[in-house]
Amino acid sequence: MEKIMKILLLICFASALGSSTEPSRPCRLRKFDAGYVCVCTNDYCDTLNLPEWSDANEWMLVTSTESGQRFNFSFGNFKRQHGNSATISNETHCEINQNVLHHEVLGFGGSITGAVSYLLSKLSANLRECIYKSYYTNDDGMGYTLMRMPIGGCDFDLVPWTYNETPENDAHLSNFTELHSKDVLRINLIKQLMNVSRNFDIKIVGVTWSPPRWMKQKGEWPGKNDNRLKTEYYQTWADYHLKWLDVMQNAGIPIWAISTGNEPNFAHFTPFMGLNWRPRDQAKWISQHLGPTLKNSKHAAVQIHTFDDNRDTLLAWLNEMNTSTDALSYVSAIGVHGYFDKETSPTILDETKAKFPDKSILQSEMCFGVTGPLSTTGPILGSWTHFEELTNMLFETLTHNVNGFLDWNIMLNMHGGPNYMNNVVDAMIIVNDEFTEIYKQPLFYAAAHFTKFILPGSRRIQAIISGDNVGDLSSLAFLRPDHKVAAIFYNKHEQNTIFLRINDKRKGTFDIQIEPKSLYTLIYLI
Repeated sequence: MEKIMKILLLICFASALGSSTEPSRPCRLRKFDAGYVCVCTNDYCDTLNLPEWSDANEWMLVTSTESGQRFNFSFGNFKRQHGNSATISNETHCEINQNVLHHEVLGFGGSITGAVSYLLSKLSANLRECIYKSYYTNDDGMGYTLMRMPIGGCDFDLVPWTYNETPENDAHLSNFTELHSKDVLRINLIKQLMNVSRNFDIKIVGVTWSPPRWMKQKGEWPGKNDNRLKTEYYQTWADYHLKWLDVMQNAGIPIWAISTGNEPNFAHFTPFMGLNWRPRDQAKWISQHLGPTLKNSKHAAVQIHTFDDNRDTLLAWLNEMNTSTDALSYVSAIGVHGYFDKETSPTILDETKAKFPDKSILQSEMCFGVTGPLSTTGPILGSWTHFEELTNMLFETLTHNVNGFLDWNIMLNMHGGPNYMNNVVDAMIIVNDEFTEIYKQPLFYAAAHFTKFILPGSRRIQAIISGDNVGDLSSLAFLRPDHKVAAIFYNKHEQNTIFLRINDKRKGTFDIQIEPKSLYTLIYLI
């Protein structure tokens, strides 16, 4: 009986660690000029299942490297440290303090645009299933729990479109009673994704790029050159969002939040679908139209998220909104895009949180390979540069009060589209021209080192780096709701291995080596 009890306890312990009884399928590497991708075909795709282990004194380390490792596993044990004597010369230290708690993480996700829907529809059922599981399961995949989808069209679509384009000047939106024909495919695919991944609690954020052209001052798709909403259609535009929530509910798609519009400031400069706002006008629309309309409807539980633009104008925008109306009283979260992050300080995010402490901050859109309002680079297969850009962005934003991250298109084609304006960029997954293979970019694994291990409800905790090589090592640590610590490290250096001593006062001490150009996630029970 005692032996049986020990076996049962080990099984329960392994389950508590979040490990899987299914073995992980390794990456099938393929070398391109810029680096390695992992290739999935109709009959094979790698997975991110965590191995089982059962020792409460044991830690697990997950490694991805520029040289081709993808989610490799290693294990070790804590030891009780007496004194502070170093066992390795030129050692770096990380002190993890579970008692110092910072902000909470809501989750991570990606976007299902018209381009994504089109590409998914061209794949075999098996390849589609690989993508669904790779993103939206926490056994095989990276554990996404959020999703962003356009309300109507966006630039990543085959053509620009909206609901109720006809009849024109229809303030009652008489033609907005059911799913648009272009949305039928997207909704069917989202349902399929939920069924395959068994993930029915995805938090979906809907966001508009543009209203029908007849609602806009210049009657054109782009928002550039101050193409704004006609004031006589302010209430109609609020009703438009409510009608979209109705058709989504009727289609069986639960909506967590709606945004007040994609890039209301930057739309002034872009040639694709957009709606330009001034902060005071958008605040008026929220406080007098969208907010009360939503609050007094059957969709009152749906959150409103605002801004949804680049952080270079974040504080100025919110301050102007806040001084002119009570718009922000209706708002639950602030969406921030990352395209001008290199030109601004992340302390803007801290200032925003300090001024609006009751609002969550979401990095609500970001992708790589962007070269301007219209980008022409497209995907770079195997790019470690893009891996590093995403890794650095996640370290930076999660350190500075960001509560979650939403990637842009979850997949694109070999050209970085389709995009009706040929505005092409990179994505975590690229599909080949024959729709027979998908390529998981290094970007995918960079994100997974965060998204798979930082569960919704995790709190950032203190992780202080000291000693040698401080400038080369990025670090973050989180206390998860399932009583585990997840810590993430990245060695930026081209050549130097970092000998890192980790000390958690509750658990003990151990030494690891952080290889050059390598990302590591550490996990252990508290």
